Amino acid sequence: MADVDDGASAPAEPLDLVRLCLDEVVFVKLRGDRELKGKLHAYDSHCNLVLGDVEETIYVVEEEEDEEETVKTIHKKSEMLFVRVLILKAEHRRERSTQSWSGILVSGDYRGIPTVGLQDMLKVKDGGAILCNILRYRSTQNSTRYQTFPGRVILPRFMKSFDSHCPPSQPSTTEQRLESAPSRSSILEGRRRSKEYSREPRQTSDIRRSDQQIPHWPMASKAKQLPHERRKGEAALSEFADYVELQQKVRYPPAAPGANPAIEEHSELDILDSLDLADASPAVRLRDLLLSHHDDAFVRLVNVLESRIEEGHGEAVFDIGFENNGDSMALNKEEWDIGMKRFREAAGKVRADCQILLTRNVGGEEEAESAANEKDKDCSGKVMVRQHPATVEEVIETRIAVVGNVDAGKSTMLGVLVKGGLDDGRGKARVNLFRHKHEIESGRTSSVGMEIMGFDTMGKVVTAEVPGRKLTWEEIGKRSAKVITFTDLAGHERYLRTTVFGLLSSSPNYCLLMVAANNGLIGMSKEHLGIALALNVPVMVVITKIDICPPQILEQTIQQITKILKSPAARKIPMFIKNREECVNTATQFVSHRICPVFQVSNVTGESLDLVRGFLNILPHHGHYDAEAPFEFHVNDTFSVPFVGTVVSGIVKSGVVHSGDTVVIGPDSLGQFTTTSIRSIERKRIPVPAASAGQSASFALKRVRRKDVRKGMVVLPKVEQTVPKVYREFVAEVLILSHATTIKTKYQAMLHVGPVSQTCAIIDIDRQYIRTGDRALVAFRFVQRPEYLAPGDRLLFREGRTKGLGIVKSVGYDCQSPLNPDAAKERNGKRAEEAGGRTSGEGEQA
Repeated sequence: MADVDDGASAPAEPLDLVRLCLDEVVFVKLRGDRELKGKLHAYDSHCNLVLGDVEETIYVVEEEEDEEETVKTIHKKSEMLFVRVLILKAEHRRERSTQSWSGILVSGDYRGIPTVGLQDMLKVKDGGAILCNILRYRSTQNSTRYQTFPGRVILPRFMKSFDSHCPPSQPSTTEQRLESAPSRSSILEGRRRSKEYSREPRQTSDIRRSDQQIPHWPMASKAKQLPHERRKGEAALSEFADYVELQQKVRYPPAAPGANPAIEEHSELDILDSLDLADASPAVRLRDLLLSHHDDAFVRLVNVLESRIEEGHGEAVFDIGFENNGDSMALNKEEWDIGMKRFREAAGKVRADCQILLTRNVGGEEEAESAANEKDKDCSGKVMVRQHPATVEEVIETRIAVVGNVDAGKSTMLGVLVKGGLDDGRGKARVNLFRHKHEIESGRTSSVGMEIMGFDTMGKVVTAEVPGRKLTWEEIGKRSAKVITFTDLAGHERYLRTTVFGLLSSSPNYCLLMVAANNGLIGMSKEHLGIALALNVPVMVVITKIDICPPQILEQTIQQITKILKSPAARKIPMFIKNREECVNTATQFVSHRICPVFQVSNVTGESLDLVRGFLNILPHHGHYDAEAPFEFHVNDTFSVPFVGTVVSGIVKSGVVHSGDTVVIGPDSLGQFTTTSIRSIERKRIPVPAASAGQSASFALKRVRRKDVRKGMVVLPKVEQTVPKVYREFVAEVLILSHATTIKTKYQAMLHVGPVSQTCAIIDIDRQYIRTGDRALVAFRFVQRPEYLAPGDRLLFREGRTKGLGIVKSVGYDCQSPLNPDAAKERNGKRAEEAGGRTSGEGEQA
């Protein structure tokens, strides 16, 4: 083989093994483009780690479009081994190099090893696609069976360049060399050449480089042949939502600005050492802890449960039957019973109960339906461990925003879930959720309603013993170990401002989109879905009224929902939940933003309502809140309670607050803060001594009148000689979703930043104008009063319908340093000319 071109990057040390560990169950529909994510570890020929704990994503592209759709499950901690990358250069093709990227597809207990033959390679350069055969094998206790089948194109998408991790070395004299990750320009060039030399014309999605650092260039994705403006906005929505999620890291600056670099470097090595990246199995496996009768093993098992429960904020789901690395424990029925008995004893030591969610080859009500068709007869199952809360403030809280078009059945669905009964088909179940008389008369929600649903440690819904009776919030809170807080939002277009405010101010962990089966995804449903995607909130869909919908109309609705969820703007994988097994598997891995569960229910007949309740019970904790950061509380509602005084409710964004603490609340119309103290704190209408980050709470304030507080204010700790700063102007990076014309300076729209809702004017743009799909730096100015903002806050602005979304980059604006200096000079020149003309006119009159 000839040597590599002189212009190519220097090859790194040869890597014998690259491992991609999947840390979550990923549902992959092999038809179409799909992503698999995990942690990448690379080793050289001496088994030394040269690349550790790097997030990696590969893109799997289906080759033949005539194949049947199949859904495969990738088990936790499965491994994906990448065969070393070869740079081959034939003598008769002096100016072209052939590069092959290969990987392993893991599906259940099957593993596929792609093997590349020279006759199958496509002559592409720097990151093209290859056509390969895949050698699939299945390991058993007695033998290993192999099978080959036509392969699919696998394109790696690197988040870290190998050059930044692998030590430089001299070019190897062997014919096989490893090349570092290709640059973006070379990837695009490879895509162009791959189309030129491919055997069959096909389109592949763009290969996106995403580093730990936030990229500053727009990332494109494949879009259908839609109108230009709409396609541009849809393709950019999902990418910008991911960008905003990464920018949340700058929401709070590091607490130790003067840290020692040497200490930080050693601490990073300690972190890598604690990741258990070695090939050797751990000293003690979970199987040994479950089946051992020694006291030391029992103590270690108790410590494992305690740490997992602490990570899950009070609950955790264990895969009994599989080790942490995905290896099977090979348990029989007797060993399963012994292990579960010991597991329950260990859970009792940490004040927790065990609920068996799903079993295989064990028997009973929780047995999976698919277990009967499997050849593997090992016993396994998913067990949820939930801790008894010592106090009410330790109750697990999950906030869900319920959105959808008008008459989709949002309030009725919540009424049925909370009360436990069924609806009569005429709105009986929704009456208790309405707050105003006109809502009861019209049957339409016009305000932000709140309702809670409780689960005990065994996963049972907390309801009244008398059918039809609704428990009070105090009774539910005291009897529950986990509370689901539903935010019932309006579906009519007239109340869009109220809905957007409820979505942003309540800081939901999940979003529940309600769709009527007889109407489909129409009206404001698409608007609400777009807002949820912009906020990067996991979405689940519930199709209601299936009892009155004809089968052909229901099928059309399902096809419409599937099409929208798979669109470039959403990039979701719809998972239709039809049984308990699918419900458990999807709920335990719903933290993946790519998965979107879809339920089909009837509030009159009660069909599939048990699946929805079970799904809500297993929902994992989602959201990042820092209890060590300074206290910050956002006000989203105000009240005046007799004999108590002024009460404000909202979300604790960070820190911890106790009753009796001295705080400041503001800003008012002049940007000033008022000093007050917290008289008492309540959570779910139950008095508590303190509230921490991520919890919703209500504060009774001293010496403050209700007319002096409003929605959008913040409550901050009282710090001597330090006044919180508020700003009327700020700079944000925005994405324009839809606008009929161009947007220039002096454009005004309603801006939403958390609980803040106020009209803003654009005072500067980093270019002359912006259109649909453009990303730009924009300077805003509040029209009415200054507000408390911080870099990293999400924002959304609209004029009727949603126009754009963004993230705050910096607070304050310096007119001496405009975003677009050329446009500023032009504006100043025009103002000077106008001023000169007025001066000359006054002189002539004189």
